[in-house]
Amino acid sequence: GLLVVELDLNLNRQVSDKWSFKMTGRYAEYAEELQRATRHDFTPKIVKE
Repeated sequence: GLLVVELDLNLNRQVSDKWSFKMTGRYAEYAEELQRATRHDFTPKIVKE
């Protein structure tokens, strides 16, 4: 198949800066959370105020 997408690099940089990925550098934790979130049995934590 062919995947054609448009990527806004400026928006990508803004989100990266806002979320401070480069400053915090917790890449192992990010990878672990993404793996957990992509499992079929994942249930999100719902916080109610």
